[in-house]
Amino acid sequence: MALSRIRSLIRRRRRSLRVWHHSAFQIPIASAEQRLGIEPSRADHVLTWLLARRLVNADDVESAREASWEDLLRVHDSDYVAQLDDPQVMARILGLEPALFSTASIIEMWRRSTGAATDALAWAVQTRGCAAVLAGGFHHAHPAAGTGFCGINDVAVAVRVLRLRGYTGKVAIVDVDAHPPDGIAACLDPERDGIRLISVGVQSSWETPDWVFDHRVPSGGDDVAYLKAVDAAIKDLGKPDVVIVLAGADPLGGDRYGGLATTPKGLAERDRRLFAAIGDRPTVLFPAGGYTPGAWRVFATAVATFAGERESPAASFDPLMHRTRRIMRTLDPGELGTSDAWLTGADVAEALGMPTQEHRFLGLYTEQGVAYALTRYGLLDTLQRMGFQGLSVHVDAQAPPHLLRISAMVGGEQQVLFELSARERRIDDLDTLFIEWLTLRDPRVPFATNKPRLPGQDAPGLGLGEQALVLIRALAERASLDAVSLVPSHFHVAWMVRDQFFFLDPTREGRFRAVLDGTIRQPLHRVSERLDGQGIPTEWDEVLKWDPGPMVWPLTGAARDALANHAKEARAVRARLKGALLPA
Repeated sequence: MALSRIRSLIRRRRRSLRVWHHSAFQIPIASAEQRLGIEPSRADHVLTWLLARRLVNADDVESAREASWEDLLRVHDSDYVAQLDDPQVMARILGLEPALFSTASIIEMWRRSTGAATDALAWAVQTRGCAAVLAGGFHHAHPAAGTGFCGINDVAVAVRVLRLRGYTGKVAIVDVDAHPPDGIAACLDPERDGIRLISVGVQSSWETPDWVFDHRVPSGGDDVAYLKAVDAAIKDLGKPDVVIVLAGADPLGGDRYGGLATTPKGLAERDRRLFAAIGDRPTVLFPAGGYTPGAWRVFATAVATFAGERESPAASFDPLMHRTRRIMRTLDPGELGTSDAWLTGADVAEALGMPTQEHRFLGLYTEQGVAYALTRYGLLDTLQRMGFQGLSVHVDAQAPPHLLRISAMVGGEQQVLFELSARERRIDDLDTLFIEWLTLRDPRVPFATNKPRLPGQDAPGLGLGEQALVLIRALAERASLDAVSLVPSHFHVAWMVRDQFFFLDPTREGRFRAVLDGTIRQPLHRVSERLDGQGIPTEWDEVLKWDPGPMVWPLTGAARDALANHAKEARAVRARLKGALLPA
C-alpha cells in the first residue's frame, strides 16, 4: 500500500464533511469556458478529486434537490420569479444570447443549488459539521432582479428558511468572492434575519449598505493586500453559531472579471486563516465566482481546508481523465465477466442460428454500446441540458475509418453536433488511434460579428473539446495503443491541442512552438489565416507557412521516448526562431 494512502488512513479529519452535488450543476451554456471563462464541469471536478483523495465517500454525497417555488418566494418577488421563464429576461441576467442556453436547465441549476443550500445549512447546524454545496453562492440576485449570472439567491433563501424553521442562533456570512454580496444584502435584513454579513472584494462600482462589514482591496491587489483585508474581516466575525462562506476563486490573477492578482497559495492561505478563526462552528461552503481553468482547484482546496485537511489537487491531477477511466473500467466487458456489456443484434442473430456480421466502433463498441457509454460519461445529458432535443447516435463501422456521429433536431431538421472519424494507424513505429477529423458545432448560434470565424469553421463550437479528447484518449488506452494522433489541417487546430499533442517531426515542432511564442497577443484567426496564405516572414527572409504533419498525444513509454529523441532538435529550431518573426 502506498505511503500516502497509509497516511490518509491514519489521519483523522477534525470535522465531518458532507457535499451536495447534482448533474444539473454542469454549466448548461454552449462554449461556457470560451464565452464566460467558467469551467462547465467544475462541480464534477471538485467531487472527483474529493472522492479520489477519499476526503469523502459515496455515502457523504447528497443529491441536490430542487427548492420549492414556495421557498423561493420567501425571498424573491412572485412577478420576478414568473419572468425567469422568459428567455430575454434570462439573457439579461446571463449576459448571453438566448440561443446559447436552455432556460429550463439554468433554472434547474439555480433551484437545485438553492435546495442544496437549504439542506446543507440545516445539516451543518444539526451536526456541527462542514457542508459544501458544489455549485452556487449566487450573491448578486436581488428580490426582483438578477444579474452577473445570479438569478436566484440560494444563500438568502437558505437563511430565511432556516429562520422560519425556528433556528435562533447567530448567522455569519463571509463572502470572499472578488465582488461584494449586494444581492444578499438586498434580500436579507440584519435584524429580522439575524445575520452578520462580511465581505472582502475588489474596489468596484458594486455597492453594499452601511451595515455590511465591507473590506475592499485596490484593483490589481496581490496576496499581501488581499490577505490584509481578510485579516480585517476576521476581526469582524464576532461569535456566530453558524458560518456561511462564499469561497470565490475569482480573486485569482488572470480572472477576466475579478480584477485582483492573488495566487492559488494566497487563496489557500485565506482559507486556512478563515478556518482557524471559525474553528469547529457549523460551516457551509459555496464556490461563488471563478472564471479561470484553475477555479475548481481553489474551491477543492477550500473544502479540504474546512474539513481539517491540508490538501490541494496536484497539478498533474486531471479530473476529467480520472473520471473517464473510472467509468471506462465499469464498461469493460472483461470485468463484467461476459462477452459484452449489452445485448446486440449479433447476439440475437447467433441465438436464432442466423449468419452474423458485427461491426464495432474501433473494434470495441456496438452502436448500442456507444450510446450507452456516452450516457454513462454524461455527454448526452450535457447536450440535453444545453437545450438540444431529439438526440441520436449513429455509428458506421463497416470499414475504416469508423464514424461516430451525434445529431439533434435543430430548426426542424436533424443536424450534426459531434462527429468523429477515426482509425488505427501506424506512424513512425507507433500504433496510434488516428483522428481523421473531429467536429463539434452548435448549429443554433450565428457567428458573432466581433469574433470572426476560424478557417474551415462552418458553425461556432460547443465548448466540449476537452471532454471529447479525453474520451478519445480513453478509447486508445483501452485498445492498448501507443498514442492518439492527428494531422492538423490548420494552425488553430494544433493550437487547440497544443498542451497534449506534439509534432513527431522536430522541425515542425520547433517552428510551431516558435509561432506560438511570437504571436501570443495576436488574434488566433489572423495567425491561422496568415499561415494558410502569405505566411509569416522572419529576419532571415524565411517565410513560415502552415506545413501539416503528424502530431501525437503519447500514452506509452515508446511514444514518450520517440518525442524525447527529437526534443533537443525541436528546442534548437524554436530557439533559432525566437524573436525572429516579423510583424504583419
